[in-house]
Amino acid sequence: GANLKRREAGDEAALATAIEGLKSSDESIVISAIEYVRHHHEDRQTEILGHLCADQRKYVRSAAIQPLLTDDSPAAVESLASALSDSDSEYSAVLALAKRRDARAWPVLLKMIQGDSVGDQRFAAENLHYIGNDALPILRDLLANDDEKLRRAALTSLQKIADVSVLDALLKYAAAETRSDERSRIIDTLGRINDPRSIQYLETFLDDPR
Repeated sequence: GANLKRREAGDEAALATAIEGLKSSDESIVISAIEYVRHHHEDRQTEILGHLCADQRKYVRSAAIQPLLTDDSPAAVESLASALSDSDSEYSAVLALAKRRDARAWPVLLKMIQGDSVGDQRFAAENLHYIGNDALPILRDLLANDDEKLRRAALTSLQKIADVSVLDALLKYAAAETRSDERSRIIDTLGRINDPRSIQYLETFLDDPR
């Protein structure tokens, strides 16, 4: 009994020290405190770390977001949403919200597509399928983009929400694509579209796979 009480008192003292560390101006101390809470007080991490998801320091923000990604509680979702910003949204937070079908992720993904960062554009293209059919016109247009990797990122989304409305764009993309692995993904996507033209293309491909 006495040993347990001493251990509990020690845990509480260590937690109090960590919480105080979260207030430090020294980024390394804050991140160490976040890791302590993450590994030793998982049941309270959203309560204790949530406010840091909106921290101005990128590495602090990223460290605070990570333990909340698997927490589906309303408090965790709100904390993740606070990480969204006009200029520097965390990929992991955007993706976590998109997977939860939280509407606040949509304008961020769309802004990434329209922005100048190639990395942002590719990330958004790969995850626009979470928006559903509303993303199809954007993905269709991306199949004709000059950036090869962006086209392939768009196809990643289209594999999950294949629809006849993008069939013409897919067939045009298929005709221009030469990489065998990418053609396999196109065929997989076309196979999900129940349309005579996609079936005709698949039959042609089987006859002459190039």
